Amino acid sequence: MTDIRAKGMATSGGSSMQSAAELRVQGGHARLFGAEGGLMAENALSDVTIEPRLGALPRKLRFQNGAEFESEDFDAIATLDPPGFWSHLHGLERFHPRLILFVIGGLLGGWLVYTVALAVLVNVAVALTPAPLIHAMDRSTLAAMDATIGRPTQLSAGQQAGAREIFEDLRAVVPDRAIAEELTLEFRALPGLGPNALALPGGTVVLTDALTNQFDDDVIAAVLGHEMAHVMEKHALKRLYRSLGIYVMVALIAGETGPLLEDVLLEGNVLLSLSFSREQETEADQVGLRLADAAGYDPAGLKEFFEALAAEVGDGGGWLSTHPGNRDRIDDIDAYLDAR
Repeated sequence: MTDIRAKGMATSGGSSMQSAAELRVQGGHARLFGAEGGLMAENALSDVTIEPRLGALPRKLRFQNGAEFESEDFDAIATLDPPGFWSHLHGLERFHPRLILFVIGGLLGGWLVYTVALAVLVNVAVALTPAPLIHAMDRSTLAAMDATIGRPTQLSAGQQAGAREIFEDLRAVVPDRAIAEELTLEFRALPGLGPNALALPGGTVVLTDALTNQFDDDVIAAVLGHEMAHVMEKHALKRLYRSLGIYVMVALIAGETGPLLEDVLLEGNVLLSLSFSREQETEADQVGLRLADAAGYDPAGLKEFFEALAAEVGDGGGWLSTHPGNRDRIDDIDAYLDAR
């Protein structure tokens, strides 16, 4: 072996104070000398621990008496360290055109996880979620709603009874009887939401006073059918777990960002902030139309609702929107009505 000399910093056994030092290796024997030339450590090279290289950090050698030597003379230390897994790994970390392939491969892998694996995991998570947890989500979301944007209903007893009759007619034609039994109706005055309704994952459907006051039974039935469809297709849970999955992916890359399961699953504000995707909204429209139709109401009521919404707020679509445009939804409803 060629004689090696490398300068660096060293600590003696039992002390953390560093001082200038020189490593000398000759004939398979390693000696560590201090700045004044004093011998700090001596071992056969085979008994000296040479730690793997880590990025641009100095290489570290450890002698049996506890003395440690650090040096940025990477070439010199590399001659003492036979090629192995860690040296090959460090070589892969250096810039090379092949890194572009690694980046592309990483992006492709992330895309596959996002588009394929995440969907599978979401469906598994939905299937394994216990009913008590889902019902707890509904309760916490209603509590969050009442503490923020919700107000007690101002509907008369007669109005509530009429809306409940429509709800029960729809519930009677829900194909899955187990889901039908879970469906319940709540009334709230939600000034910020306007004439609308919303569905929670456990089967709670919230009907606003504004919708009941402004529209007839056919419109109410169509909108309630749309919200029941969200429950039937488990859209809220799927959206929640998809958001949770993306959160976990980001946390794995960037590090833990705070309490997770409790905040996401049992914090009602999280569910209130989630929007259904375009595909989920379109599916809910189609299922809701069929429910209203089967229950004896005019499914054109949903068209009337979106026409009123379009007149008030415009189309509402666009490629950044989570909802289909109101005009597109009206066209889809017309296609359903024409095909009846």
